[in-house]
Amino acid sequence: MNNKPNKILKLLAFNALLLSISFGLALAQTKTFTPTRANKPDSTIVLSFWKSRYDDKTAYLKHHQVNLLFVGDSITHFWDAGKNQASWIKYYDNRNAYDIGISGARTETILWMLDQGMLSHISPKLVVLLIGTNNIDPRHFSRADSARETASGIDVIVSEIGHQLPNSKILLLGIFHRGDQPKLNSKIDQINERIAREADGKHVFFLNIDNVFLNADSTVNQDLMYDLIHPTPQGYEVWAKAMEPAISNLLGDN
Repeated sequence: MNNKPNKILKLLAFNALLLSISFGLALAQTKTFTPTRANKPDSTIVLSFWKSRYDDKTAYLKHHQVNLLFVGDSITHFWDAGKNQASWIKYYDNRNAYDIGISGARTETILWMLDQGMLSHISPKLVVLLIGTNNIDPRHFSRADSARETASGIDVIVSEIGHQLPNSKILLLGIFHRGDQPKLNSKIDQINERIAREADGKHVFFLNIDNVFLNADSTVNQDLMYDLIHPTPQGYEVWAKAMEPAISNLLGDN
């Protein structure tokens, strides 16, 4: 009796088993995300004037390397405002920092920017990311996402930045509490609890400094956030000071 066909079948089955194991290991090492409306690239749900800033920032990054990159919505965007430049210069000018925050950005906006290759020409040592408050805002946007959807969007952003910038560390900030719509704060707490799990202590680090903006009764301090969501110049100074130990450590200043 010729056993050669049986040997070939056994060999094929063994190779198939090895392939199955290898594929399973690859899946285990790759993050998978359930699709939601907040974790897909979308450039349409954002305030109307954002495109010119995006174009300017993209053009700059094509010709300049940066060491410290700030990514986010208007709270990050307004670091560029003249009244807030004193704190920026004090903490970040000598670190080759750059701000690509976009007013009105949501998680899907940032994902669209990443999908367009905005970061393809740079390799910063550290990326500071603050995003998500606009996703849950029913007052200024026609669509408000759940805590789970918003956290998923942030998780995908972290994953995509990690993929595009494998040599960069990410400082993921907890979303700040809102005094303009305090009913959203329980949802913000849920999001922060979820995204804190992204931290691995090697490439991704989570920092929640929300308490520095709050009064003793946990309401937002209007001296630090003039409209109860965007920092005043004093608020940006407080923000920078609260972040400084983490940034200094992650940049290797010490």
